[in-house]
Amino acid sequence: MSDQKLKSWGLSEAEWATMIATLEAQTRPTAAGGAERRDGSSLRHPLDVFGGLKLVLPDYRTTSHKVRIRNVSAGGLGFFHNAFVHRGTKCYLALRTLGGEGVAIGGQVTWCRFLSNRTHEVGMCSATPIDVTRFLEAPVIEANHAKAQQAAAGGGGGAAGGGDPFGAAAA
Repeated sequence: MSDQKLKSWGLSEAEWATMIATLEAQTRPTAAGGAERRDGSSLRHPLDVFGGLKLVLPDYRTTSHKVRIRNVSAGGLGFFHNAFVHRGTKCYLALRTLGGEGVAIGGQVTWCRFLSNRTHEVGMCSATPIDVTRFLEAPVIEANHAKAQQAAAGGGGGAAGGGDPFGAAAA
């Protein structure tokens, strides 16, 4: 990704990489109730692409924004946004599949946290299950599942394991 695409947040590619590495080393926020799913059905998979976000405000006005996707699971998406988004806000994310097809994923915001500068991390629960194979190659998905199984067995495995902050609200 070019640095030009990142200027809306004022971060270089190197600064993004450092921020992601720091976040991956931390415990992730969870949706309401704090329950994390450990069965792998909503395992988060890293996905570093840009997408279009449409927010539906309480008065039914809409706003559109460019966001950077952090991860995807069967239950939702995590993304970076340059402003705070309230929990419960209805939203749509427009993404491209591996085949180049444009798709819109509808849902609602389940959590949002301030990170730094103008950057917020947002969790979105999808209204319908997401087929992650439309966005990621099979070897990437299989590697993430293996890491999650290793982590569940007590062998570490990194941040790809663990629960899904989006799936708890969708389940």
